[in-house]
Amino acid sequence: MRTISQIPINKKAKICAIHDQSIAQKLYSMGILPNYMIEVKRKTLNGNTFFLNINNHHNIAIRKDEAQYIIVEE
Repeated sequence: MRTISQIPINKKAKICAIHDQSIAQKLYSMGILPNYMIEVKRKTLNGNTFFLNINNHHNIAIRKDEAQYIIVEE
């Protein structure tokens, strides 16, 4: 299993868990939920921001420090 920050651009993965409960509620409210599919659409040049598509439904941007806690499987 890997984190979102390790997923290549335009690859999809299934969200397995969020390992930091202090940010889990924020991510849940953004639609990042376990068992949802997520696709990394873009990364900034410095790699600090990830642009994601959630369940082919909506797009969001999250920071690297949040992405490192989202565990996914390809």
